[in-house]
Amino acid sequence: MISDAQLILGFSGHLTAYSPSAVHAELETLRFAGQVYEMAWRLRNAQVSSADRVRAIGIEAKIGPLDLDRYVLPTLEQLGWVQCDRRPDGGLASVSAFVPQSAELLSATDRLFGMLLATPTQRAALEIMLATSIQPLERQAALQAGSGHGDEAAERALSCLITVNLVREVQSEDGRVAVFNPNVWVGDAEMVTAALRTEDARVRREVGALTGEVMASPVFRRSTSRAPSSGGTTSP
Repeated sequence: MISDAQLILGFSGHLTAYSPSAVHAELETLRFAGQVYEMAWRLRNAQVSSADRVRAIGIEAKIGPLDLDRYVLPTLEQLGWVQCDRRPDGGLASVSAFVPQSAELLSATDRLFGMLLATPTQRAALEIMLATSIQPLERQAALQAGSGHGDEAAERALSCLITVNLVREVQSEDGRVAVFNPNVWVGDAEMVTAALRTEDARVRREVGALTGEVMASPVFRRSTSRAPSSGGTTSP
């Protein structure tokens, strides 16, 4: 199963690849959360890193020195994952890493979202992206996945995800609309069509379990690894 942390990383990388827009601004917290996770993953096997090394890691992750020093590192400190040692003038001298093991790291999404005051729309966007990555869904089912944060937030979240091409809509022959993550289900038109035939929760669960097994199989991983990159959802 894809974790929220992995989705956030992919989401952040996807948004970084495109020019800023109003929708990007609305989903900014998700992009920033991805940057926090990106730095945590890159520092997790380090003990003490010089300021120059940390800045170089940040630049490689497409995080500028200003954002790194003012926002990303202080957030990592607040999480207890790093300690920043500074010179008398306030400049960064070194960073000591205390990044937890992967399981704890992956489970920290709610805590990070709470710190960042993530909006209902941003939280709903993550839920919808997870649901449409697992399998294609009818539009209403996708909205239901994010409705725990409010119907209006779910509608807005789905609209934002479609705008930034993290969710795509297709219409079936009978007029129903399916939504799916095109970065996961690229080229799987037949699977999208089949998903529209899932009329009840039991069948949907069975299809979800089956497609989950397919996604986890070595054959699926090899085929997707050969697909051209579009800046979409990735795993760390």
